[in-house]
Amino acid sequence: MSELNDIEKLAVSEAVHSFDHRHDERRFHSKYGCDAKFYNNPDRSRRDDFYQSPKYVTRLKLFFYWQRNEPMPVIPSDLVEKLKPMVPAPAAAFVPCTEPPVADGLLMVRTTESEALADLGALLRLADQGNLAFSPKTGLPSKNTLHEITAILSGGDWFPDKITRLPDLKPWDQDIGEIKPIGWSRMLHAAGLIEMKGSKSVLTDRGRRAVAKPAWQVIAEIWDKWTKNKHYDEFNRIDIIKGQSVTGALTARVDRRYALLEALASCPSEQWIPFDGFSKYMRAGDLDFEVSNDPWRLYISDRKYGSLGYSGYGGWDVLQDRYLLCVIMEYVATLGLVDIAYKTPDGCRNVENWGMDCYAWLSRYDGLQAFRINCLGEYVLGGAKTEFCPTRATPQVVLMALSNLTIRVASGILSPIEKMQLEAWAEQVGPDTFRLDEMRAMEAIETGKDADEFIKFLEERDSQSLPETICALIKMAKENGGAVRRSGGALLFECRDARTAELISACKELSSICYRVGDTSLVIREEGLPKFQKQVRTLGFGIR
Repeated sequence: MSELNDIEKLAVSEAVHSFDHRHDERRFHSKYGCDAKFYNNPDRSRRDDFYQSPKYVTRLKLFFYWQRNEPMPVIPSDLVEKLKPMVPAPAAAFVPCTEPPVADGLLMVRTTESEALADLGALLRLADQGNLAFSPKTGLPSKNTLHEITAILSGGDWFPDKITRLPDLKPWDQDIGEIKPIGWSRMLHAAGLIEMKGSKSVLTDRGRRAVAKPAWQVIAEIWDKWTKNKHYDEFNRIDIIKGQSVTGALTARVDRRYALLEALASCPSEQWIPFDGFSKYMRAGDLDFEVSNDPWRLYISDRKYGSLGYSGYGGWDVLQDRYLLCVIMEYVATLGLVDIAYKTPDGCRNVENWGMDCYAWLSRYDGLQAFRINCLGEYVLGGAKTEFCPTRATPQVVLMALSNLTIRVASGILSPIEKMQLEAWAEQVGPDTFRLDEMRAMEAIETGKDADEFIKFLEERDSQSLPETICALIKMAKENGGAVRRSGGALLFECRDARTAELISACKELSSICYRVGDTSLVIREEGLPKFQKQVRTLGFGIR
């Protein structure tokens, strides 16, 4: 051991203290940034037995041997027992941190917590209005819905429209396309909050209950449901890589997410982490995973020449990195769990694979440079916090609330989130003027808005006490907004005559689910339909 150099000692130490005593070349390089050499200047044109000459074998080769059909060398178990007492355990892998990024002309930096908390309510409202149309099979919103979602997102999509969709797209051009709208649509559906009824979106019972909950609790539930969902695969958003639909081409989705979850849980909060360093940490810390069971089935441009099964074509930097980039940018950041620093994807992560010469980037997420787990992310991902307090930014706008129910912008410019907050309760009647409206305030309560939060919002931006008229209107909306509650679906049946309706409604077994309306109509609870049908047949009647 004393005659080994530092790198060779590290290789022995890693293998001795690993569970299988193998030398994992990829993990070793990720952790130390270099390779442990078993041969000096090997010439691959020579036969393998040529390297057995002492002239080419390094001292490190004395500790390892290659088993038949095994790609990684291993230290024999009996040698491991002798080496363990004298070989110190290697240092654990750690998550690297970097200086806070500074936005400039190329680099964009987004803090996402407040955006996501505002976006959730707006999207649930959009779905309740029937305007969040999507494909349940793919989770992709319709073209019109993409525009509607992007328009209501408090900070917009990650990239502006002029970058997201190129106006004069040539067949050989790439456009980035929407990111946040697709992430939201898929996650809301996977969490069971929305569904499609015909061509219209509706809130499920769970979605209606979510409207009344604090947004951060709902986001935690959405993330939990997403990590367990087996329907949608994030990797199919890397649409340049073909062959994904072949049976058995990709690994189990949940297993991949759990590897990422474990890695994120070990990251420090409120510290910027370079993506490349995070990716290396996962490999060095035994948090690696596979995206494909058989990379030969995946390809770029051409099934034969562009197959990712060729050596160097389907490695971690192509498959795993793209998967991680997608999940972090389209799902984790969209939910507001991490802040991100990113650029446009062109030229950020070049891939030398066959077929890439006609593409500017392999994935729309290639520009992600760094991320930071924020307070909401610490609450959802870390699991250590049992309570969450939203981060409140210092208001940059001054409002003036008047007794005639008018709210004016006295100075500053409303942020998109602030404007959305005002528009939920008041109608905009001028460039910087809003008027509180009783009907709109009632609708705000119906969609889950918090009256106390809105009063606090106004008080933080108005140095004067709020007029009694405004407080009274908001108090009235708070008291009466939930006077009538939805208790479930119902079905209307029309009987042939009043006598039939009377006989059925008088049935004791149906008293809790069936109600008579008028002379010949019956209303039943939707969940009681099987019982209603059975009991009606017992009475000697049929239902068409």
